[in-house]
Amino acid sequence: MNLVRFQKPAYMYNVNSLLNDLMKDFSTEESTCKATNPMVNVTDEEKKYILEFLVPGFEKENIEVKNADGILSVKGKVNKPNSETKNWTRKEYCISDFERKFTLPDNVEPDLISAKYLNGVLIIEIPKKEAKPSSGAFDIQVN
Repeated sequence: MNLVRFQKPAYMYNVNSLLNDLMKDFSTEESTCKATNPMVNVTDEEKKYILEFLVPGFEKENIEVKNADGILSVKGKVNKPNSETKNWTRKEYCISDFERKFTLPDNVEPDLISAKYLNGVLIIEIPKKEAKPSSGAFDIQVN
């Protein structure tokens, strides 16, 4: 007996697509606007970590970066305009509040963390602690 992966017939894709399009016409703005977390790139460089958040549409004043007990927290708040007065023909994206948290490793200098916001990208630099040079070879006593 051979197992064969099920594949939908081509006509089913068309029916599903038509039904999805039909239901989108009846959906409200609130149901299509879901909370999303911004994408982030993390770079591990020799002397620092760099986090780059993609957060277009946010005002610099509405972005908050905090470090508390080794947890880096990044929050964004949106001043939502009164969208009820708009007569949307189509709405494919929305900007919503977000919060992301990261556990900081032990090898960082939390007091020296810096952040800047430029052209819709939030860049957070987290300096690493200076590596302590090894004191060379030494014997370890076995008990």
